[in-house]
Amino acid sequence: MLKKVFICEDEPAIAKLIKLRLNADGFKDITIFDNGEKLCEHIKGEKPDLLLLDVMIPGIDGMTILKTLKGDDSSKHVKVIMLTALSKEADIVKCLDMGADDYITKPFSPAELSSRVKKILR
Repeated sequence: MLKKVFICEDEPAIAKLIKLRLNADGFKDITIFDNGEKLCEHIKGEKPDLLLLDVMIPGIDGMTILKTLKGDDSSKHVKVIMLTALSKEADIVKCLDMGADDYITKPFSPAELSSRVKKILR
């Protein structure tokens, strides 16, 4: 089954690195968004199986997007991995309590990210 992955990351080099790694692991249906507004507009019509979501992005921030997604019946099934430089325990706990499926801090290992993606999409 083909899995659809959205990446919301405002740093192009990081977004490209993630996409290249996931492509190499067989994930071909990947869409990148560089800000929260573009993601939110697109997600109204097309839901991914997984969203890799940065917290600190232009426009609508990642925590607001997470809360909105998980609070809506049409999108609460979407798996979300937070991918962020915020490494304080309070931020991690807040995101997990809001419904994030995983939380990875930057800098991250592309191999570890790939393993976590595969585990969540099993």
